[in-house]
Amino acid sequence: TLKFEDTTKPEIWCPDDLTLECDMLANPDDTGMASATDNCDDDVYIAWSDDTTFVTAHCDYIIERTWTATDDCGNSSYCVQTLKFEDTTKPEIWCPDGALFECKEVADPSVTGYATGSDNCSDDVLITWADDTLFINGYCDYVIFRNWTATDDCGNTSTCVQELKFKDTMAPEITCPDDVTIECTDSDDPSYTGHPTATDNCDDDLYISYEDEIVSSDSCTTVKKRTWTATDDCGNATSCSQIITITDLTAPELTVVNPDIAGLASGTMLVVECDELPILDVNSLVATDNCDANPEVVFEEDVEQFDCGTYGYKAIMECRWIATDNCGNADTFKILFKVIDTTPPVLMGTHPMIAGAVDGDVITVNCDEFEFLDEMAMTATDNCDGNPTVTFEEISVTPGDCVSENGLKVTMVCRWIATDACGNQSTADLTFRVVDTEGPVIYGVPADVTVACEDIPEAGHVSAHDNCALDVSLSMEEYVETNDDYSCTLVRKWTSRDDCGNETIAKQRVTIVNCQGCFDPGAFAFIDVGAALTDEKQSLVEWTFTAVPHDHIFVVERSLGDNNFVSLGVVEGKVNFSLDGYDTYTFVDESPRIGFNYYRIKALKAAEYPIYSEVREVQLVNEYTPAFRVYPNPTEAEVIVDFTTLSQESSRLQIIDGLGRILHEEVMSERETRKILDLSDYPSGVYFIQIFQGTRKPVAKRIVKSE
Repeated sequence: TLKFEDTTKPEIWCPDDLTLECDMLANPDDTGMASATDNCDDDVYIAWSDDTTFVTAHCDYIIERTWTATDDCGNSSYCVQTLKFEDTTKPEIWCPDGALFECKEVADPSVTGYATGSDNCSDDVLITWADDTLFINGYCDYVIFRNWTATDDCGNTSTCVQELKFKDTMAPEITCPDDVTIECTDSDDPSYTGHPTATDNCDDDLYISYEDEIVSSDSCTTVKKRTWTATDDCGNATSCSQIITITDLTAPELTVVNPDIAGLASGTMLVVECDELPILDVNSLVATDNCDANPEVVFEEDVEQFDCGTYGYKAIMECRWIATDNCGNADTFKILFKVIDTTPPVLMGTHPMIAGAVDGDVITVNCDEFEFLDEMAMTATDNCDGNPTVTFEEISVTPGDCVSENGLKVTMVCRWIATDACGNQSTADLTFRVVDTEGPVIYGVPADVTVACEDIPEAGHVSAHDNCALDVSLSMEEYVETNDDYSCTLVRKWTSRDDCGNETIAKQRVTIVNCQGCFDPGAFAFIDVGAALTDEKQSLVEWTFTAVPHDHIFVVERSLGDNNFVSLGVVEGKVNFSLDGYDTYTFVDESPRIGFNYYRIKALKAAEYPIYSEVREVQLVNEYTPAFRVYPNPTEAEVIVDFTTLSQESSRLQIIDGLGRILHEEVMSERETRKILDLSDYPSGVYFIQIFQGTRKPVAKRIVKSE
C-alpha cells in the first residue's frame, strides 16, 4: 500500500523589511506580499498578522508582520517582515504678511497676525515666535524681524520670518497758551506769559522752542506773535501761535515833592491862614509812569472868594495836578485850601523907647530918658489886612520908692490894641519902670601924681551932679597901697550918692617915692600859722604876717619834743606899706624826722624884739611805724585812740605821766583799730599815750587832761 502523506511545510518568502514615514500606509499592497511554494499544494494559503512596538509615540514605532504559509494539509511555515516607521518630515509653516507701523504701536501677534503650520504626522503643530529688532534710526526707524517656528511632536521644525517695519511719521500735538495782554513793565518771558503743552506718540521729551515776531508796534502798544514749535526726536514738528499784547494800562503816579503838602492824600482840604498859603506850581508834584519815561503834568488852580465876616473864611482854593502818559492813562491829584484869617495883627514898637518890645514886657527906663507915649508909638502889621487899626490907653501909674526898690521912681502900664478886618485883635501891654540907676557925676578930681613924702598935695575942691536928683552927697577917704619897691601909693577915694542910693566913686592916686617913715602902720603880728605833711613826705609850713613897711626876716625852727627848737632856714620878709595889709609865706622842710616834728616861726627886724608864732606839729609815719591819732585833745574825761597796725601783729598801749611812770597798760589785737580811754580820774596835766609794736621803736602822742 502506498500511503502518501504530506508532511513537508511550505516554503515561504517574506517581503523585504522597510523603513517608512509615519504617514505612509502599512498595507501589504504597499509594503509587499509574502510568497510561498509547497511540494504538494499549488495554492498555498498565505496570511499575516501585525505586532506593533512603539519606541516613541507617534514618532518612532515598529510593526513586526508575521507571514504564515499553510498548505492544504495544514503544514505551515512563517516568516517575519519588519516595518520601521519614523517621522523625519518637517512641518510646513506659513508666516503672516509683513506690515508698516507707527513707532511704539502695539506689535503683538494679535495685531500683526499669527503664523500657521501643518505636519504630516502631528495634528497639533506648536507655533512659537521670537523678535529680533534692528534699529536703523532709534525709534524713528526700526524693524522687528519676527521669527516664527513650527514644531511637530517629533521635534521636527520649520521657520519663517515676518518683517514688521516701524517709522515715526506722526508730528507731535501742541496746544499754545492763551493770548495775553501784559503791562509794558511785565516780563514777556514764558514763565509769565505761559508755556504750551505738547504730546507725541513716540517721544516723551519733546523739544519745544519759540520765535517772536513783532506784528505791530507804536508808542503805546506792541503786539507780538509767538510761534511755539514742538519737535520730536525724529524731526516731526508741529507749531501753534500765541498773541502777546504789550501795552500800558496803568496811569502815571503823582508824588508830592513840595514839603508844604508832603504826606497829604489827594482830596485833602487844608485850613490855612492866608499868609501860610503855600506857593504851588506844576513842579510841586512829579509824575512817574511804568512805561512813559516823561509823562506830562498839568497844573490847574481855581480860587473862589468869600466874605470873611459871613462865612468865617476868605477863600476856597482848589489845586489840581493831572499827569498823562503817552497811552492816555491819567492820574489826578488835588488839594483844597480853606483860606482863613484867625491871626491877629502884630504890634511893633516904632518909638525908640519900646523898639523890640512885646506884650508883657517890663521895660526899665532911666528917668532922664522916659517919654510919654500914644498910639503912634506902635504900628501894626497883619497877615491879611493891609491896614489894621491901632488904639492906645494908659492902664495905671504907680509911684515907687527908689531907695528900697532899687531906684524905681514910678511904674506905668500902657496898652496898645490892633484890630484887623476880620475882627482879630492883639494887645500889647507894656510896663514901664522909670528908674534912677545912674550915679552922680563927680567933678574936679585931681590928676594922679608921683611925689616925695613931704610933697603930698592937698585934695583940692571936688563937686558932684546927678541926672535926676537935685541934691547928692559927697564924701572922701584915704588909704595906702604898698608897691614892690619902697614906694607906696596914697589913694584918695571920693564917693557920691543920690536920693535913690546910686553911688559914684572917683580916685586920685598919689605915688610916694619912698614911703619909709611916711606912715605909721601900727603893731606887727602873726595872723595864721599852719603845717602839714605833703605827699612827698615833706613838711609844708605856711604863715600869714601883718604888712611890714621895712626889711625883716623869718626864721623857721623845728623841735622833736615841743622844746629845744633849732633853726631850719630863713625866709626874707616882704616890704608892704599898706596900713591894713598882710603877706603870706611858705617853707618846706624836705627832711622831717620820723615821728612828731614841731614847728614855729620867729620874726626878726619887724619890731625891736623877736615875734614868735604858735607851735604846729607834723607826724611822719614810715611803713614800720604804727600810726594813730588821739582826740579830743585837750580832754576832760574820755579820749579816743584811732589806731591802725601796719603789720599782722598785736600792739601794746601805755599811758605815761610827765615823770615817765606807766599809769595804764593793755594789749590791742591786730584787729582792733579804736580804743576809748577814760581819763576822768586822772589829775589835770600832760600825759603821753605810747604804742609799742614788736621790736620797733615806740610811737607816742602828748595829750592834755583839763578840768
